[in-house]
Amino acid sequence: MALQEDPAPGPDRRRYTLTLTNNGAADFLPTATPDRHLTVTFRLLDGTDQVVREEVHRLRRRILWRPFIVELRDTRLPRHQPRTYTFTTAGRDAPAALEAVVRYHLLDEKRRRRIGYDNQTPIAYEVFQRRIELPGG
Repeated sequence: MALQEDPAPGPDRRRYTLTLTNNGAADFLPTATPDRHLTVTFRLLDGTDQVVREEVHRLRRRILWRPFIVELRDTRLPRHQPRTYTFTTAGRDAPAALEAVVRYHLLDEKRRRRIGYDNQTPIAYEVFQRRIELPGG
């Protein structure tokens, strides 16, 4: 995973890209049950670390279980096929920092509550985090 600033797309604008590549799993990432998923979150922060703007992307598999199994949507990461996420700032945002976080989720929080699962260990883990201080922020 790598977060980098792209060449300036225009005046008062900055563009950042985060590229994810599945180099470890022989199948799609995440593997196993459809409950497992990844989130890619970009947060634009002001000088007091308050969120100015946020974008969340989900890599997951959606299944219809009944009356038979139907795959509705699959946005997981195939093996050896990089996927790039782009975040663009505008002059009006007045950001101080950009943060990118990738989290691996064993179970969606809404589903955990619905099924009454009382977990003793976390159901989500941070696998990547990078913060870039922005000039003028």
